[in-house]
Amino acid sequence: MSPPFDRQAEDQPSSLGSIDVDSDGLALDEATPDAIVLDEPAADEPAPASRQDRVRRTVERIQRLHERDVRTLLLGDRESRHQSAADLVDDNAYPAGAPVTAVVVMAGAVEGHASGLTADLILRVLRRAVRSTDRAGVLHLPRRTHGVLLVPALPLGSEESGSGVARQLLEEATARWAEAGAIGDPPSVGVGASRRNLSCAVYSYRQAIGAARIAGTMPEYAPLASWQDLGVFGMLSSLGPDQLSAMVPKSIRTLQAIEDGVLLDTLEAFLDNSGQVKATASTLYLHRASLYQRIRRIEEITGTRLDDGQVRLHLHLGLKAARMLRALAHHPHS
Repeated sequence: MSPPFDRQAEDQPSSLGSIDVDSDGLALDEATPDAIVLDEPAADEPAPASRQDRVRRTVERIQRLHERDVRTLLLGDRESRHQSAADLVDDNAYPAGAPVTAVVVMAGAVEGHASGLTADLILRVLRRAVRSTDRAGVLHLPRRTHGVLLVPALPLGSEESGSGVARQLLEEATARWAEAGAIGDPPSVGVGASRRNLSCAVYSYRQAIGAARIAGTMPEYAPLASWQDLGVFGMLSSLGPDQLSAMVPKSIRTLQAIEDGVLLDTLEAFLDNSGQVKATASTLYLHRASLYQRIRRIEEITGTRLDDGQVRLHLHLGLKAARMLRALAHHPHS
């Protein structure tokens, strides 16, 4: 076997982070052969057919190493995350001191559990998205149901860098999804908030997953959502099914069980409009008298008074938690 990539090698080049190999067999960058130190075949291995083959083998080995580091950044413990971040910066795979924004593309769900994009397609989508951006140092990681890009951010709090790459990622994912004739929902993309450095990428990643899940299940946010624009749904997206379920009050469950959704939709519109009858009637295209009848019916079923601000807040949060539960059910393995 070829020797492992050695980060400490004295002759290690400084531009490895921008090298990419297309899984479709597209040509490497013209500068690549002179930019890296090639692996020499071991004695028991057949020699590669050409210098281009040797370049490809070396680049693929480096990519696998960086992918391992990115996986640790997102899934490892605090100490290992800091080490992986330092390794990626030392390898010039990511710019030192740059904030980071996570962007997630989520494969469309099929019947609530399967993926409309295969893992191979997700990898291709990520690589093409990286190639299409002019921003250096973008890292990627394919996972079974989604793909992740870690983008060097502009000044902390800016969404410009992440949103630009997110749009490119969505375009590429949608095109690949259509070309493959995939069934189920189209892909969705979420953008997390910027974090101060690469070792904190996991926090932006978790937000990006929640945003992508919401973009894939709530039409008002489809097909691309930024966590910072999600309001209460952004906060709820960090909770698991058990926590969300506990937030849904008995009164909401009663409405869910006994009617076809009309009263639930009426209640949500009423609460979204801060209890204003005129605005709610306009939203629902209802006469005010019809709206008052529905409100009285809701109060009778739930045993609540909708003129009580605390009751309205409790019910409103419960309705949003119920919607998040439906989003989780749509993407159960994300």
